[in-house]
Amino acid sequence: MRLSQLGWVASMALGLNLAALALPTVPVTQMLLLRAAAQTAADQLAEANRLLGQGAQQLGTSKYREAIQSWQQALEICRNSSIRQAYPQESRNGEAVALLNLGEAYRRLSQYQQAIDYYQQALPIFRDVGDRDTEGLLLANIGRLYVNQNSPVSAIQQLQKSVEVRESIRAGLRGLPQADQQAYTDSIAKDYRLLAELLKQQNRSSEAQAVLNLL
Repeated sequence: MRLSQLGWVASMALGLNLAALALPTVPVTQMLLLRAAAQTAADQLAEANRLLGQGAQQLGTSKYREAIQSWQQALEICRNSSIRQAYPQESRNGEAVALLNLGEAYRRLSQYQQAIDYYQQALPIFRDVGDRDTEGLLLANIGRLYVNQNSPVSAIQQLQKSVEVRESIRAGLRGLPQADQQAYTDSIAKDYRLLAELLKQQNRSSEAQAVLNLL
């Protein structure tokens, strides 16, 4: 699963299928209650999906506070225990998107610590689903936010983790044409160079050169 194909603002269809809810053999009254509960959960998940899209539109017009409100509402729905039970994967996906986008909104508002908090909440979800691209990107952006907070040591730690993830991705690309491998390297080079510069500032020149040698 990759939730970041459109950059930092992600909006996704949560893939509801209401036509075939498989229910066990139960009394008619209980069956009706189960169907009603499933319908309610589906409606709420659809509302979360709508709010995710609405937030993306609001962010696109620089309505950051409104976008935050939309994504916080979507996050609350996706974290609801009944929604999580009925649609575990879809609600988890929606949670990840909401957290990612909340981090982006706060970053644009220059509220860096809040952005970091949301990115860090999103990070284990992307790690769990094996989305290494987004994991590496999140770590790099957290590192950049620490730079903005004048916390170079924390920035270095996050950027180093990002490099580890991205080097594992590069290892998996070795069977591709050289042009494709180089395109990926070019897309991440700025983060490697930032890490090298921070290491140099900390008088860790040999480590900085080792990072640059990866490019």
